[in-house]
Amino acid sequence: NNTNIIYMSTFSAKPCQPVDEDDFSMDAYVLNNGAGKLYKSLDRGDSFGSEVFNQTGIISVDKENPNLIRLVNILTFQHAYWQDDLATGTWQSTQGGISGSWHHIGSVSDWDVGYAINPYAAFAYSFNGLSKTLTKDIFHPERLYGTNGWTMGSFDGGITFHSLSTQKVGTDGWLSTGMDNINGNALDVNDHNPNVIYMGGYDIGLWASLDRGLSWKRRYPFKDDLIRQNRYTWGATEDANTPASLKDIGGTNVVTLLSDPTDECVVWSSFAKAQALSDAMTYADASQNDRSGMFRSDDFGETWTLSEIRKNGQAMSTYYHARFYGLSLDKSTPVGTRTLYVTVDGDVAKSTDDGYIWNIIHEDGGLKYTAVAGDVLYAGGESGLWRFKDGTWTQMGGAYQTEMMGVGTPMRVDILPTWNDEDWDHLDANGDPTITMYAWNGVHDIKVDPNNPDIVYVVVYGEGKGLFKTVNGGDSWTKISLGAFESQYLRSITINPTNTNMLFVSSSQNIHSGGDGGTSTGIFYSLNGGATWQDASDGMAWKYGAKIEIDSMGERVWAWSPGTGVQYAPLR
Repeated sequence: NNTNIIYMSTFSAKPCQPVDEDDFSMDAYVLNNGAGKLYKSLDRGDSFGSEVFNQTGIISVDKENPNLIRLVNILTFQHAYWQDDLATGTWQSTQGGISGSWHHIGSVSDWDVGYAINPYAAFAYSFNGLSKTLTKDIFHPERLYGTNGWTMGSFDGGITFHSLSTQKVGTDGWLSTGMDNINGNALDVNDHNPNVIYMGGYDIGLWASLDRGLSWKRRYPFKDDLIRQNRYTWGATEDANTPASLKDIGGTNVVTLLSDPTDECVVWSSFAKAQALSDAMTYADASQNDRSGMFRSDDFGETWTLSEIRKNGQAMSTYYHARFYGLSLDKSTPVGTRTLYVTVDGDVAKSTDDGYIWNIIHEDGGLKYTAVAGDVLYAGGESGLWRFKDGTWTQMGGAYQTEMMGVGTPMRVDILPTWNDEDWDHLDANGDPTITMYAWNGVHDIKVDPNNPDIVYVVVYGEGKGLFKTVNGGDSWTKISLGAFESQYLRSITINPTNTNMLFVSSSQNIHSGGDGGTSTGIFYSLNGGATWQDASDGMAWKYGAKIEIDSMGERVWAWSPGTGVQYAPLR
């Protein structure tokens, strides 16, 4: 009502330069426990004078009553909360903020933390920095919203805050409200029972839903055996000082999974403790390193059996940090003795005993995905697309053979469990550090028409690449025009089993995290086998599409959308 009046809060901080090159913590930024002040200007900020309150925070001025001012301090929460509940929280002045008119009206200890366990985790800074603003509902000024790692809201002007990211269900359950920051790698809707859905991602591991996505339960190996669990998950501990309820809380990384198409309780999955191989390979003694492995479960993931990987008939006991991708299954083999395929560090492995033992059958180093088409096996990755038929491996693609390979400009970090590291010990001709670990370009998905094994689609990720199709079992290939949806960030394709002319393709520049969508084209579909395409991204928060699957009934299409989780849309 009077724009001459401006309020400003400050807090003590160091320059952005950290104390040392390895210290990027908040302690290297916030000084003196975050001591701060509130100032008031009556002349549009030309002068502020002395502070009106010896406290920092996010400022809210009441629209109807401009003398009612509230100051919410979560800026220095990580320091103040542990010292004194009165050192942080919410203060109020009903006299225009003049000195001496402030009262503490909101204690953080009374705030709802949701699933975040404690107020520090719920309201303090995230690894991206401090929360420095709250948004006020212009129609209901008592409603304030903010976020750090979690989303929070107040409905009484800041006196109390609530976690808006989760809501409690029963005595020990939590339901996401859809505001997530999760990154998915794997998605499987069971062919026999579309009510059973499995999903896997970084950090959060594997989750299963038995009610078509209404509720989910986390499943992970060795949950009752922390010694072994700690090799495949992070965060679990046997520390005597840790409460029992928190001992087995940890994360794990799942990159590939698959359920049996006629026995929904059987599921195969990889589990890995580390995302970056440099983190996994910590010790000189390989037996002490973090592990990754293939597992099999016959009870919806409640319990797991660790598979054995063999090479030349010998168990590979030192394979503690292998990278597993591209699970596929030969549906013609009997239930209980299924033949499956997976890639292990870019090589192809095969199991003929339902996933208990895997043998390396093809050494390449550059293959990630596999698919079975009758008696033919396809495998692809940065090495391009290969076919195994009549006992012989042959590189596919014809005129597009090179285009299907991982050549050309390297892309940003992708699903490989590694970072885009710069090698400062090796400089190029311009004196810039070389990139030692690039994301890979090449085949990112292979799908066989469920009604015709001669029709195969291949998604190739990378600049100038795209979607390819064969109608004669790989003898010849065509590149499908995607029209307005052409993208260098293609991720996945799915085929409607009840109408194989209906295809869905996904594109996302981001996989590890959110951010600018760039040239992502989201999710789009074709009703005529790829001749023309239409947008299917309506209703998505961002045009990010990763793994996608259509259920066996042809009723829903499911999608991983990086950052916002698993979503579905009805097929109309």
